[in-house]
Amino acid sequence: MNELKLLLATLIGGDSKVSAIPGARTRTLLETLGMEEEEMGELMWLLGIIGSFLSRLGLTMKYNPLDDRWFIAMELDDLPDNVAAKMSPLPPSLAATLYAILQLIRDNGEATTSSLKKLRKKETIDQDLQKLEKQKFIKMEGETITLGPALLYHVNIEELLKQQT
Repeated sequence: MNELKLLLATLIGGDSKVSAIPGARTRTLLETLGMEEEEMGELMWLLGIIGSFLSRLGLTMKYNPLDDRWFIAMELDDLPDNVAAKMSPLPPSLAATLYAILQLIRDNGEATTSSLKKLRKKETIDQDLQKLEKQKFIKMEGETITLGPALLYHVNIEELLKQQT
């Protein structure tokens, strides 16, 4: 099997036996190819080749720095709304809570459960927060809410930041 097939198989198959996190860590990709850290440039070159092939299919190669994982993503912008909605990983209530958390962090630099309750106009958001934390979209540290690694697999942060400027 050639190097590109090995990489693609690893990216598709993943390296996590515990959860359904997509893609594979950089270390796993290097090990799959029998490469050392010093050969990172060659790995990046191979990932670039795969990325160019994937772009012809409407897919992109992405990197999640919060989790050190490379993964294959599909942009939902070109899909009809009814199809894109079915592909969303979150039900509407959780998506609204997550969006409110992003707004609070963008506007205030942080999100807390009390500020989220006020923004969402919901007294009981604990269940939403527990579900989002379980799926690794957020991390709870007392009253403070921070972003988790799963967020970068489902939200195009680059586009979100462009829209805010």
